[in-house]
Amino acid sequence: MKELVNLVNDYQYFVEETGILDLQPFANWLSKKYTNINDFKTREHTVNEAGLDVMASYLLGGLSSYVEAWVKICFEGSPLYSLTDYGII
Repeated sequence: MKELVNLVNDYQYFVEETGILDLQPFANWLSKKYTNINDFKTREHTVNEAGLDVMASYLLGGLSSYVEAWVKICFEGSPLYSLTDYGII
């Protein structure tokens, strides 16, 4: 219930400050207000400084390593050795 009251208070503040009654700009304003850019940073400073495309590549690489490890565990004891074998079937 508190979250709903806070949301209504935020909307009231937004309308008073901007005079805009449309919900799309309010949603964008909320996103900017409650999103912290530090939440998306890694411990590797070179990745953080390189930009969004490098960050996406970094995260995708980590995810693919995670998937490979779980595929090996899942296919253990079966004639399948990799996700490619599963795709071919």
